[in-house]
Order: sequence, then structure tokens, then C-alpha cells
Amino acid sequence: MASISSSKETFFDAIVDERAWEFGGEMIRKYELIRWGIYSDKVKETVEGLKNLADRAFNGTGTGPDYIYWKVDENGDFIILNPDTKLPAPPDDTWNEDQFLLKLHDDVLTYDDWITGNWYNYYNGTKPGVARYIFPIPAKAISSSQGKLKNDGYDF
Repeated sequence: MASISSSKETFFDAIVDERAWEFGGEMIRKYELIRWGIYSDKVKETVEGLKNLADRAFNGTGTGPDYIYWKVDENGDFIILNPDTKLPAPPDDTWNEDQFLLKLHDDVLTYDDWITGNWYNYYNGTKPGVARYIFPIPAKAISSSQGKLKNDGYDF
């Protein structure tokens, strides 16, 4: 407690981290990050983390699953053998094999488009340095507001 309350910044960082764990699955994280003005930074952290994960898989130093082994059992249930574990091979021929973390890294210093392309607009959109957080107010609502509403800050 003493270490987190030592400054305003460390206390705020502790709140951000705690709320990530507490409300991560409740679909409000994005809006909190936007409100706090750190959405772009957190998306960049995610992209760098994914690149790191891809690099470790490519270099053979990662501990996550390079391949996912899966099958559909006799009851029709989809089963994944190793959702978070690296395995050298499946236990028998009944399991299907698909690339998982290895698929994130195409070649030396080249990442899958899912990492670099799909996330790019969330931290450096169509105008460099401007993140596309949420949808702007519709043009019809702005024109009907008689000058009360604006899309200031969107810059796209």
C-alpha cells in the first residue's frame, strides 16, 4: 500500500492496472482508457507485447503454444489440448494441428497483419498521431444542434 500511495502517478497506475483485472471482461475498459487519455498508449503496449510474443515463438524461446492441437470428441465437443502450453507433439493421431503463435511471425522482423495492420488505426489513424477512439457524432445531429455540438478532436 505504501508503494502505490507514494505519488499521484503510481496511485493512478495502480488504479488502471486493478480496473484492467477487475473489469477486463465487462467491455468498459476501452472507454475508461479513452476517458483517462491513455487508450493509444495501451494499444501500443498491446502491439509491442504481441510482437514480443511472436518474436519469442519465432526464435524458439517462447513458452506459449507454437501449435494448437484440437479435436472434436464423440459428443461433438470441441477440445483444445494445449490452450496455453507449448507441446512438442500431440499424444496421438486423433488430434489436429494448426499453427498458433508461430503464425504471428511471417519472416525475420515481419509480423502478421493482424498485429501491425489491424491495430494500427487505434494508435495512429488516418492522420498521424490521432487515435480513432469512438465514432464521431453523426453529421445530421451536428447540423440539427444549431452549433451546440461539434466533432472537435477527431481530426479525421
